[in-house]
Amino acid sequence: MTKREQSYINQLKITAIGDSVMEGSAYKYKKVFSQMNLNTSVSRQIYELADIERSMIDQGQMADTLLIGLGTNGTYTPEQMAQIMQVAGTKRTVFWINVHTPDSPWEEEVNAALAKSAKKYQNLTIIDWAAYSKDHNDWFVADHTHPTTDGINSLVTFVAKNIALKNL
Repeated sequence: MTKREQSYINQLKITAIGDSVMEGSAYKYKKVFSQMNLNTSVSRQIYELADIERSMIDQGQMADTLLIGLGTNGTYTPEQMAQIMQVAGTKRTVFWINVHTPDSPWEEEVNAALAKSAKKYQNLTIIDWAAYSKDHNDWFVADHTHPTTDGINSLVTFVAKNIALKNL
């Protein structure tokens, strides 16, 4: 990342909601995004997201930039996405990291649904981790989903660069 991108990311107030992939990368996210409010949980499902958003908004913990790292544990319905985006609101910028979980039966479905959702919601941007990480098996532990230390560094840097490029 350039110094300008790093400066932007370091000052960005951002809320991140995710599953175990994000939780395992939390230390790096907190280092790169010094203003990040991180809410993660192992095995978290997409259907839980709207309630988490509401709770964080009610508690004044939701920034104007939202990063989502969900989909590793299953897919979602268009109605669930509509609810997630309705709760987020049209003034909030939403970034969603698509999934790299090649051993799961839902990876393609989740990523295709996210791409379709990004066309429907103007404030939703997909960060294409699946494509970026596709040929880097060395970035993942044996489950091919959770990143190694090198994978974490690549993931968080890729996410930060995508967010900076969208906003600068």
